[in-house]
Amino acid sequence: MTFIASVIAKEGIAIVSDSFGTTMEHSLNETNLLEYLIAADDKEKIPVVDLVRLFEKKASHTRNYIDKLFKFDEFSAITFTGAIYINGKEIKEIVKVIAAELQVDTPAYKAKDINQILDEFRNKLKIEIIEHGKNDNLTSTDLIFSHFNVRSNQPQIFMIKVKELIETTLMKTIRN
Repeated sequence: MTFIASVIAKEGIAIVSDSFGTTMEHSLNETNLLEYLIAADDKEKIPVVDLVRLFEKKASHTRNYIDKLFKFDEFSAITFTGAIYINGKEIKEIVKVIAAELQVDTPAYKAKDINQILDEFRNKLKIEIIEHGKNDNLTSTDLIFSHFNVRSNQPQIFMIKVKELIETTLMKTIRN
């Protein structure tokens, strides 16, 4: 279970998160193994590849000290719940790479509207999600993008649902 929150305050946003995360590991279900063994023709020579296929990726154990809250740019921070890794990379690392690619410290970036920044962020995140999906399913994962809009002096909070990013991408692919 994760606790993350972005709370709009008088002149900013208070952002908090816990540090627990559940990792995914391959595990072997005892019932599946026993059923396989009962059905096997040659119980003394079981192909390794058959045994490997019996393993399933499942939530395994909870780890502490997971960074779920990190700076994106001068006035934005991101928190997340769900998968710790996307495409074999920690979400924190993906966010750092996206921030570098968007050049968040440049005047050109700072001149962009938050909606344009969010679109660019989502598009880059989609690339990682699509690559991840080629090899593995992604557990339910959501990001909260908290931003203080200096121009309007207003805090803004946006939810990015990974499932919706995937569905939007699939719908565009089906239509084309």
